[in-house]
Amino acid sequence: AVVSTQSTGWKTMTVAQKRVYNLQAEKSRKNYEQFFKTAPLSMLEDLEDKKDREKLRKRLVEIGRLPKKPPVSGYQLYQSRARRDPKLSVTENLTAIAAQYQKLSEGQKEKLSAEVVVMKEQYQRDYDRLLGH
Repeated sequence: AVVSTQSTGWKTMTVAQKRVYNLQAEKSRKNYEQFFKTAPLSMLEDLEDKKDREKLRKRLVEIGRLPKKPPVSGYQLYQSRARRDPKLSVTENLTAIAAQYQKLSEGQKEKLSAEVVVMKEQYQRDYDRLLGH
């Protein structure tokens, strides 16, 4: 009932009245963005809730303040680089990629895994540097 009342209220507002709300929303959005651009990165360590910490970390990655996490395995790295067929569904693409990965030699798989180790080390160095560790 509340939503329909609000919706009806919005529909009956004049353009000038809506503009006031839109300007307030834009100002709030800019403040929100500015907060994430300037907030201390140590906030990540201060958050106790794991879900909140992960949401904040993802947001900071989106705006470029933190490095993106590397893949956790050689298979994930292979999967992220594999070409996808736009004609196939997501499931079909993943099945095809998995079959291609299985056909790789052990040497190729080990090379991917070694690359992931290097990526993880670089990520950790960058992360520690940004957080001042």
